[in-house]
This record gives sequence, C-alpha cells and structure tokens, in this order.
Amino acid sequence: MSPYNHYATLNGAGTYDPENYDPVLGYNPELGGDRPYPLANLDTQFEYFITHGSATGSASAATAVSTGYQTDGGKVNWKSGDPADGALRAITEDLRHGLGFSFGIVSTVEFSHATPACFASNNVSRNNYGQIGHEIASVVKPDVVVGAGHPNWEPGKFKFLPETDYSTLKTSGEYVFVERTAGSDGGKALARAAKEARKKGKKLFGLFCGSGGMLEPPVPADNPGKPQFTMNEENPQLSEMVKSTLQALGGNPNGFSVMFEQGDIDWANHANDYRWMIGTVYDLNEAVRAAIEFVNKDGDGIEPLEHQGHFLEEFDRRHLAAVIVVEGMGPDRGDVILRRIILEAVDVASQFFQHRLLARREPVGEDVCADAVVRHLAGEFRAGEDVHPPFAQLIT
Repeated sequence: MSPYNHYATLNGAGTYDPENYDPVLGYNPELGGDRPYPLANLDTQFEYFITHGSATGSASAATAVSTGYQTDGGKVNWKSGDPADGALRAITEDLRHGLGFSFGIVSTVEFSHATPACFASNNVSRNNYGQIGHEIASVVKPDVVVGAGHPNWEPGKFKFLPETDYSTLKTSGEYVFVERTAGSDGGKALARAAKEARKKGKKLFGLFCGSGGMLEPPVPADNPGKPQFTMNEENPQLSEMVKSTLQALGGNPNGFSVMFEQGDIDWANHANDYRWMIGTVYDLNEAVRAAIEFVNKDGDGIEPLEHQGHFLEEFDRRHLAAVIVVEGMGPDRGDVILRRIILEAVDVASQFFQHRLLARREPVGEDVCADAVVRHLAGEFRAGEDVHPPFAQLIT
C-alpha cells in the first residue's frame, strides 16, 4: 500500500481503498515501461523509478502472499494503521491447524528477517527482529526453521534470536538443533540433523550465519569459459537446505508447506555487487534443481503428473510439497488482484481434481472449482471435509 499511496499523493489522488482504487496509480506502465528499468529505455523511467520512485517492501509483499491482505510498508502480517487487534492469520496456520500440514521457513538470511517472518509471526514492524525471533522459535514453532542469525557470527549477536531462546533451542527436546561450528561441514551436519528429526518425529532447527548476516553464497571465479565457485562449507548452500528440509517434512502423510528464500539476492542488488549477485543466482538455481529432483524421485517425493500451466508444478491428491497457498479469498477478505491470480489458476487446478468434488458431489468445471476453492480458503468448509486439497500456487 505504501508505494500506491506515494504515487497517489504525487498525483493528487486519494490513498488506497480496496473498494475504490486505480491500479495505474500503483504502477503506470506508460511511465515505468513493460520491462524492468532500464531495459525499456524510456526517458520517463529514471524519473519514475529513481527521482520520484517508491517500491513495495519485503514485509508488505510477503504479508500479501501469506495472508491475502495488503498492508503498509514494514508490517509483518499486521493490518494497515497498526490497530491493536491487527494480527493477520497466515496460510501456514490454516494448513497446520485445518489440514494437519507441517510447515517450514528457510532462508539464506536471518530467519526472523521480513520474508520468512511473514510465514510464522505477526508484528507491527519488521525491525523488531528479537520479538519476531522469539515468536518463531518459542511460540509458533514451525516444523522446520533453517536460516542465518547465529549469535557467534551475526554482527548483532542476539539481535535476531534472543539469548534465552537460543539456550532453550540448544537443549530442546522438541527440536533437533544444528548450528554452524568452526571446521564442520554445515550442509552435512544439517542433513544428519534432518534425518534424525525425521526418524525421531521431531522438528528441525538449523542456525547458521556469516559475517554479513547471511549464509555466504558461492563466490564466482573470474575464469571465462570455465565457471567455478568457491563455497564456505561451514554454512550450508541453499540446495542443501532444500534437500534437508524436504527430508524432514516429507514424513507427514497430510502434506506440508514450506517457504524457501534466497534472500541475499536482494542484498547484492542493493549493494550493486555484481559478483555477489552471480553467486546468489547460482545458489538459487541449484536450489530449484534440488527441489525438482525431490519432486520427481520415487518414495517421499510427490508422484509426478503430466500437466500444463504456469502456476502448478506438481499436484497430488494426497499432499503438496514446497508450495505456498494464497488464502483468504472470501467476499470480505483479500485483494482483487490476488483473487484474479487464483481464478486464473483454476483451469490448471481442475486437471488434478477427479470427476467430482467429494464435498460437493458436482461435476468439475472452472466455475465449480473456483467456488469450491474460494469457499475452502475462506474457511467455509468444515475442518477435515475433503475437497482433494485446494490447489496451490508454487512460488519457489
């Protein structure tokens, strides 16, 4: 909402109202172009983006994805204007409590940073890192948490995870806890911990960090024609985090949801550091490969299905893997644009529904699927009422 209000003010228009707003105020393609700056090569782009620009922040963007609500910049699953009762329910809560899903948050930056925070906490400000870290580790307790923030390497020490929570995790009987250790291979340590968590039916918490507050991505070598990367093995690569997370979560027969983030791509771009950026993109690429391998393998992965469509990668009537579902699309919740995204995906989802919706006993068609999915996500179906779970939007 903050960028919309910024541009609305510049144009003498009213602030964002979900019942009455002009999408062109949020983004005007005639001024900003149909391609990222500066590729469209418009004279207006520099002024539009740089001189008078405003951009959606990580927290408000992740809140929109996690809850279906738009909010002010800097809010973590909290309503605009900071009302006392402003906490917004994340889809991960619905999946856990309504469908019995396990869920995880995984990031290459601090686990209580804006994006992962929006899938496991509520706060009026993304900058309240300690509060968010406490809520994630000791209140919400996701089934898997892997990320940066280790006090021995984090520049802010216990800024992202309070010392009491860190001490509790180290002796926890609920979590298998693994951390960066000097001279130890972090990826292998995480894999062993994931295997133990799966075997013992425990949760997994992996806490790592580098000097910059992230997990030190691969560093590319200046070696034209022979791409090479140097890794710091004390921190796991994102691909290793993906494999271990899916191993730990894959034992739940009800399914699971997980948010993976290569978070310091953003940091590299802010720093205008091209070498860093190449390393993070490679890190993400290898992570996607790891997720695809998991989906396609026999056993714990999802049974591959032939399909077409740009929202669903893999769908199975038993459970979902590595997906985030956009929820809250009832008549009084959510945003029109997000609703359009869901409806656009309905024809894709309908491929994976059998000839009848069990809860409705009606033939499957786009309208029926749309109604059933929206009703389900709005909470109008009873807990446990089977609609061959709602379709999902793969964003990783």
